[in-house]
Amino acid sequence: MIRKIGVTKEWPDVVFVMYGTNELSNVEYSIPCENTNGFNRPIISGQDIKMTYEAIQNCFNQIGIKTEWNLSGKWVSPGEFEIYIPAKIE
Repeated sequence: MIRKIGVTKEWPDVVFVMYGTNELSNVEYSIPCENTNGFNRPIISGQDIKMTYEAIQNCFNQIGIKTEWNLSGKWVSPGEFEIYIPAKIE
């Protein structure tokens, strides 16, 4: 994984990658949820793969796992998604 020169922010714990050739803007996703014991459980119906990955991201964020979305025209093909876990160097 790479980042632009001068970017000093810490890597996320998990990176979700989807096909795309443009810059990714910060988009808020609204997935229907139900509150269960203080946890907002996403409700997914159907076969929408992107929504499923967004639901996984939502769950990770709720338990303190930092996530980020990236677009790539080389790592994945149209309609594909992948999850990357950057190496932690201490």
